[in-house]
Amino acid sequence: MSLIPAFELGLWNAWVFVLSFLLLFIVFGVLDRLRGQKGSRRPDKPPFNEKEERLYGFSQLAIWASNFYSIFLPLKLNTPWFYAGLFIYLFGMIFVFQETQFTLAAS
Repeated sequence: MSLIPAFELGLWNAWVFVLSFLLLFIVFGVLDRLRGQKGSRRPDKPPFNEKEERLYGFSQLAIWASNFYSIFLPLKLNTPWFYAGLFIYLFGMIFVFQETQFTLAAS
């Protein structure tokens, strides 16, 4: 088993999970516009200091790199890594939904 699998474009690659996450943000962005809200959901966020700016830039780079990598990463079903990743993905989506419901209830 290699750390970096062979790259191949395919319909059932890991990008399917990235697409579902992006669609979630598009749907909530449209809902915000329909309710008349524009801009960030958290306008009270303080400005970043220099260290936080660097960490934010690094995190954005890591997110974009992993999204790009998922386009070429074939899914291997029925493996322990798949189920572990699926569990982590679904656990994270629960937090996204809870945060979104909290934000919708607060507005």
